Amino acid sequence: MIREKNRPPAVPTFVGPSECGLRDKPVFTATSADPEGKPLIYIFEWGDGDVTKDPSGSASHQFPATGSYRIRVGVADDKG
Repeated sequence: MIREKNRPPAVPTFVGPSECGLRDKPVFTATSADPEGKPLIYIFEWGDGDVTKDPSGSASHQFPATGSYRIRVGVADDKG
């Protein structure tokens, strides 16, 4: 049996505001592409312990307290 090797999606680009108010719920957007054209899921890590998984690449989050948060985003296809 011959299996096609799964290649990972491209590193996502990520945009969103650099500052927001405590009561704001800003929107962050990520984009990527899969070499095999498979559907993608975007994983947003908000830096406060919360994680959002979304296939659209767009997510919003309300932060629990004032401060600085390191937001990270990853992307995976159906093979992980």
